[in-house]
Order: sequence, then C-alpha cells, then structure tokens
Amino acid sequence: MDDTQLTLVAVGGVSRLQHTAVSRPQRATGTPGREKRQGAAGGRSFQRMSDEVPMESAGEEPGQIDSPARDESKSTPAVGQRDILSLVAASALIVALVLIGALVLRQRQPPLSVAASGDRAQTVYAELVVPPPLSLPPLPAPPPLVPAPPPPSPPSPRPPPPSPSPHPPPPPQCNESQCTSAGNDCCAPAGDTATCRRGWTAVRTTQSCFGFRGASYTCCPPPPPSPPPPPSPPLPPQSPCPPHGCPPPPPPMSAAERTLVRFEASFLSHGLLTHSMNSGDHWVQSLLGMSGPQDFRLQRDCGEHCSAFTLLHPKLPLSIFANGMGYNNGVGLAFHANEEVWSSVVQCMSVVDSNSANRACCACYERQFCPMPSLGQHDSGYCAAACSSSGGEADARCKQLAAGCGVNTISARFDRFPGQVACTEQEIRGGHCRLCERPQWCIDPGSAGFANGGHIDTPEQWLDTFYRVRDKRWIGSKQCKYKPDQREAWIETAHEYNRQRQAHADQKPEGLENEVNLYVGPGDGGVEALLARSLAGLLFFRSTGQEGRDLPVLRQLRSHLSRVLGWQVPIFAVTNEPRGRLRHWDHSRPLNLRAPPYHLQLVET
Repeated sequence: MDDTQLTLVAVGGVSRLQHTAVSRPQRATGTPGREKRQGAAGGRSFQRMSDEVPMESAGEEPGQIDSPARDESKSTPAVGQRDILSLVAASALIVALVLIGALVLRQRQPPLSVAASGDRAQTVYAELVVPPPLSLPPLPAPPPLVPAPPPPSPPSPRPPPPSPSPHPPPPPQCNESQCTSAGNDCCAPAGDTATCRRGWTAVRTTQSCFGFRGASYTCCPPPPPSPPPPPSPPLPPQSPCPPHGCPPPPPPMSAAERTLVRFEASFLSHGLLTHSMNSGDHWVQSLLGMSGPQDFRLQRDCGEHCSAFTLLHPKLPLSIFANGMGYNNGVGLAFHANEEVWSSVVQCMSVVDSNSANRACCACYERQFCPMPSLGQHDSGYCAAACSSSGGEADARCKQLAAGCGVNTISARFDRFPGQVACTEQEIRGGHCRLCERPQWCIDPGSAGFANGGHIDTPEQWLDTFYRVRDKRWIGSKQCKYKPDQREAWIETAHEYNRQRQAHADQKPEGLENEVNLYVGPGDGGVEALLARSLAGLLFFRSTGQEGRDLPVLRQLRSHLSRVLGWQVPIFAVTNEPRGRLRHWDHSRPLNLRAPPYHLQLVET
C-alpha cells in the first residue's frame, strides 16, 4: 500500500510543503499514527508514517491518485482525518520555526537541497552547522602605563635690560653745601648759571625750586674724563618762517628780574622768616664783624638761648616785630622758610608777640616787663632740669622751654588758670613752680587743661579763650603756643585773629605780628650755619624805616655779607603795615608783594 510523504522543500529561499507518493513498507507494529525517524547519509531526513489522505503526487496531473491508496483511505477514514489535522498543526509550527531561523541565518546558511534515492524521493536538508568559534591565542598583557615625559618647555624669554632713567640721581658724594648760586640755594633758573665752589661740577636734579621748573641743581666732584661722544647727525633744516616773518623771540629775563621772581616764589610757596631791627642795633655790628660763614650769628633777643622771628606769608598781614609797640625797625634779614629750615630750627609759634623774653626758662630776660624785681634774667632751674637727660623727650623739652614755649612768668605769678594755683615769687625763683615745668601747647592731648591749652583745636576756640574776653590786656603773655608741625592751624588762627582786629580798629593794637621761636645754643644742630645758607636777602621796610638812616647801613651790610658768604646778597624794599594799624591788608585774597600797595622792589644786587 502506498503512502504519502510530506516534504519541506526550499524553493528560492522560501520553504513550502510538498506531498510525494512513496511505497509503504511493511509495518513493524501496525500502530497507526506512529512516527519513525530514519537517518540518511550525509544528513538527516524526517519521515512520518500516517494514514493516507488522498493527495496529488509530485509530477502527476491533478486528480490522479493511486488506487491502492484510495482503497486504503476508504477503509480507515476516521483515523486519516485525525492524522491530517495533527499533521497540519505540526507542519504550521515547523514552518514558523524554520522561517524564523531562516530569517536569522539567511546571510550565513547555504540553501536547502532536495535529494532522491531510487524510486523513493527523499528530501535532504542541509545541515545547519554553526562553525565553532575561532580560538585565538591570548594577547600578551599590555606593559604598565608609564607617563610620558613632558615635552621640554621653551626657554623663557630673557627680560629686556632696564632702560636707563632719563634723569639719573646724582652720585652720593655730591654736596649741596658747595652751591654758589645767588643765595647759595642750589637754584639756577633759565638765564642763571649753576656754579659750585672749589672746582666742583654743577649737576641738575630736574627738580623745581622757588617755582622754576627744573632749576634745582647740586654740586658733585669733577667726573673722570670720558671719551669724546660720536659726532651728532646733522640737524634737520628748520621750517621757514611764515610770509609775514617770524615773531621776535621774547627778551631774556634780566638778572634783576630773576632775583625778584625767586624772592617772590619763596614767599608764595613757604613764606619768609624775617628778623627785623633798628639799623643802630648791636647785632648789625656783629654781622659787619664776620670773617667767614662760620661767624654768622643770630640775635638772641628773647632769652639766653632764644631768637624770635616773624613769618611773612601770603595769608597774613605784612607786619614786622614790635609793630604795635612803636618800634622804628627799618632793617631786616629774610630767610627761606622751606621744609628743611622749618623742621630743623623752629621750636614753637604764637599768633601774636608773646613776650617770649619772660617765658624762656620762666626768667625775666626783659626786666622792664617783669613785675618781680628779685627774679633773675637767667634760668632758675627749669630748663636745666629738663636738659638733665641727654636726647629724647627731655632734650626736646629743654630746647622748647629755653626758646620761650612755656608759660609767661607774669601768667605764672598772677593769672588764675582753671584748676591750677598761681605760683608765688619765691616758688618761681626757687625753681618749684609747676606752671614753669612744661610748654604751654595749644593742641596737645597730654596738655589738656594745662594753662588754658591742650584742647584749642580751631581758630574760634583760640579767639574765645584769649580774645573774646572781658579783659583783653596781655593777650600775648596769656596765649598758648603751637608746635612746628601745626603750621597750617597756626596760620589759619593768626589770619582769623587779624581779621577780627581789623574789624575792630578802635581797640588797642596790642600784638599785630606773629612770632616764631628758635633755640640757639648747645646741641642746636647747626641752626646758625643752616640759616646762613638759607639767607634770601636784606629788607628795607618803607613804613617803619628811614631811607637816609637805614639804606646806607643795608648797603654796607650787603657788601660785607656778599664777600664773606661768596654770593651777591640782594637788597629789597617793601611797604609794610604802618605802626599800630592794619591799613593795607586784604584778608579776602593772598598778599601780592609786587602789587600796590606793597611794591616789592630790588634796590641792589
């Protein structure tokens, strides 16, 4: 009896079922529906034995079915239908699995092939063989990572050499004391020659002096000879003048004009320290007896070691010493009051004349103004006690007391300072008066409350303490003193005081000029030598002097000082405030020496 072989055929890469008629072998067991698998050479075939269902053979016309097969199927129809349903379900599952596998392995698998043996068609499926994974030799272990050395950094660029300063400082061996310019002030503006002593060489410092830009210089030893410089390139041709011609150059400043400008510039920048006197004063004779700069001496007119000056300043009236006392002082010496001079020689300042002669060391140097006849003219021990220690604060206090910065003897005896008891004459004379042991400072926290001082910080406070009082007598002897570094506060207070005095001209003109005190004596640091180098000129005061009496003395003094000091000392004439009044001063603007009514004039140079 023939059977039908169901074969899965791959055509064009697509699988489909195909029925093939085969001869049915002898049953071994006769059990319908049993499956038998049989191995085939070179592969594997799948064969299923089941009850026959009429199907068309491969290669036959439709409808031609072998009779034995038809007869067999008719004898067992029920079993055949059940087998067909099982076969269809199994075939559908197989088709689905094969399609999925074919899609996955399509690119790597060979197509399925069909083979036949004898009269029995057999379908041979290509064995799906997955090649074993390649066995590669193990890679050697990588060497340990070692950081590569950094690339060598490029050499840093060498900094350019410093460019030379256009104005190198003068060598350290230079000395300004060798200057021989007018006034020995190391200032030589355009048209003036910078000169030095003993063959020293003048070297410009490019600094300004007295308002002249770049006119300062110093004196240095002659430098060693240098090789000649290379020849300079030819100068470019000058531009031609306009058609109407070049303007004439300004006329050069005359020597007299330069002297006036320098004197005025010193007055405007720092002020001028002046010491005025009568032409018959013995100090004039001492100056005429000088044989060299080392013989220059200051007049000690306010104590054994005290010399008093007045500051001429643009903010203050042009009042000189003893203006309110009726002195006929027509002769004066003027000194530059720059920072070097001020910080080196000044010990204290007062708004008006303070009768320092009876302040210095609490003595009665001017006995005509002292109410204690038994008190001597010299130190009773106060300055000696302050100077018992060398250097430091004690040395400074010694100079301050000796220069008249302390309490006036009259005030120590008769004034009733708040919280302090006046001293008796015996206490003052015996060196036991506490009011005589320290300076009477206006602004000093350590002196708060001492002799009406310590806390007077403003001009208004000074006026309320010493001027706006019922008894305006002896303002000078009662007032406090300012320290050298309080210069601006002192000038502002003096300006306000003189403005008040000018507004009340009917009052007694006591003390119109300010006072600056210097210490002259042992350990003064060369005050007289410094002022000799800082001399700006001689002064004739028109309002209080007499030409016929004073100008001949000034010319004689000028000739002698020029020869001794080594430079031409000029004489100036100026109109000062008249005795006992403030006639010319305008407090609303700076004082102009060369304008009316002062008319600064160069008499001789």
